[in-house]
Amino acid sequence: MKKILILCAALLALGAMTACNNTTPQPIADTTIVTADTAEHATGGMMSTVDAEKFSKIIKMENVILLDVRTPDEYAEGHIDGAVNIDVKANDFDERTKDITGKVAVYCRSGKRSRTAGYRLIEHDCIVFNLDGGIKEWTGNGLPVVTQ
Repeated sequence: MKKILILCAALLALGAMTACNNTTPQPIADTTIVTADTAEHATGGMMSTVDAEKFSKIIKMENVILLDVRTPDEYAEGHIDGAVNIDVKANDFDERTKDITGKVAVYCRSGKRSRTAGYRLIEHDCIVFNLDGGIKEWTGNGLPVVTQ
């Protein structure tokens, strides 16, 4: 019984030491608290998930890149006017976005792929605004899309 207790204590100590030495980068947490004013003055390396109303205000600000990270077929079915289409699942996504800096408003169909893209854009020190619920949320709120 004593040997089992010593073995358990040793395993717990080893686990604690391993956890303290964990150097795996953790993703930057995002927030849903953003106003047009805070978005305008934001600095690099952050991501905020915002609702469709806030997103519509952010994309009207100066120097904001609007990025649709869905497939080209999805983009052709309807996208937010002014959006650039770069598929986050394409092999060349990182190459095509490497020179993007500053404020980026990003969306996909439901918000999952755009969140993934956002984390990758944060590595460039971008200020990323992710549309919560994606284009489904956008159109569900009666906001317009274009097909050209």
